[in-house]
Formats: sequence, C-alpha cells, structure tokens
Amino acid sequence: IQKALRQIESMGGDNVAIADVLNTLVRILSKSGRHKEAVPHARRAHQLFVSEHGHDSSMAVSAQYNLALALAAAGDPLEAEQVLREVLSLRVSMYGREHTDVAQVQHALALVSRDLGKHDNACDLFKLSRSIWRHQAKWDMVALSCRDSSRVMLAIGDVEEAIRLAEREVEALEADELPMDHPRMKNAVGRLAHLRGSSQPAQAQPARGHQGQGRVPTGQRGGPPSGNSRSAPIVSNGYAPQGGSRLRNSQSD
Repeated sequence: IQKALRQIESMGGDNVAIADVLNTLVRILSKSGRHKEAVPHARRAHQLFVSEHGHDSSMAVSAQYNLALALAAAGDPLEAEQVLREVLSLRVSMYGREHTDVAQVQHALALVSRDLGKHDNACDLFKLSRSIWRHQAKWDMVALSCRDSSRVMLAIGDVEEAIRLAEREVEALEADELPMDHPRMKNAVGRLAHLRGSSQPAQAQPARGHQGQGRVPTGQRGGPPSGNSRSAPIVSNGYAPQGGSRLRNSQSD
C-alpha cells in the first residue's frame, strides 16, 4: 500500500497512470478487508478516467464498477445501487443486453438489492444474468448465480425453491466438469444435502442413480444442466474489484 502511494506521489500529472495504480491499491485494500479505505481511491480513479477518456469509455465504466463494489463492501448499498444502475445502463449501451459484462453488473446489482431487502428485484436480476451466462455456457457463473439465488429464497422462507436452485448449482458445476472432490463441488453438494435434510422427508431422499455414491447431482458432465433450467471474483459480502480496464430469463431457471 505504501509503495502504491509513493508511486502516485511521483507521477505528476499522468492521470491514467495514477488511476491504474489507484485501481491496484483498491484491490489490495479490498483483499485486506479495508473496504472503507478503498472507497475514496476507487472514486478518484473513476474521476481520473472520466477526465481523460469520458464517462462512457471502457476504462471509466470499469472504474465506476469498481467504485460500486467498494461501496457495497464498505456497507453503503444505497450509493452502490445507484452507481451500479448507471454502470448497467452504460454497459448495455456499449455491448448490448446479452453480453457477459452486462451479466456481471446484473449479478452485482442483485447482491446489492439482496442487501437492501429487495428480494424480488434480486431474484429477477439473478435470472437475467443467469440467462446470459447459460447462453454463453459459463457454467461456473451459472452455478454462482444459482447459489446466491438459493440463499435469497432461503432467506424469504421458500425452502422448496432454494432446494431447486441448489440442485441447479450442482448440475452447473457438473457441466463445468468439476470433480466431486473439488472444494466448490463439495460445498455445493453439502449445501444441497443440508437443505434437503432440513425440509420435508420426501425431499431429503438422495437423487436416483447416486445412492451409496455420496453424490447428489443428476446432470450430465460436459453439457448443459439437466431439467427445465434456463438461461463479474468475489470477497467479503460477495463484492470484489476488478483491475485496470476490466472490471446471469426464462420461465423456470
């Protein structure tokens, strides 16, 4: 952190170079859990990119996205929501509605909506982002969306839907060809087993074809998740910044 600050002091008027270092500093602070300290640096990086390239440039929009994530992680979901809606509008204009960068912003906005207690809005945004990722066969991101959606449904008391989404998470990870001993797969299978075990007895039975194998999923490896499913790097409360100029709708998902 001190090295980054010294670099900034020695850069004079090179706004783009300063903004790049600020983005690095934001990532370091966020990974260290110092989210409130990251916010002013993220804000300044965004301002510098805007002054050099305009508010709708890819670098400025990515920096604005980082600012929103820093705000959310620092406990300011209201401003984070406002900033993310601006980023979403810009990204749709830049890339169209079916781009993965749009899906990433939708997922982040869903997390913020969740934190604000706007559960219906969060679920709608999760579905939108999941649809894009499914179309692009980004199964790891489909799984992430299913996991976070399942947690929202559980929070509002819809255990049946939480289980269905947890099943879709496992199936997406299978489609991504994750082995059963992978930590992410083990966590997903464990979550599903816990949800089934805490629900009605009929829902606690293991899936057909996997009895005695310690496996819960039913999807086929290497392909899309089975069933009637449809078609942004995460720390702290689900938010993490991106570096440099970088930064998931159907009837049943």
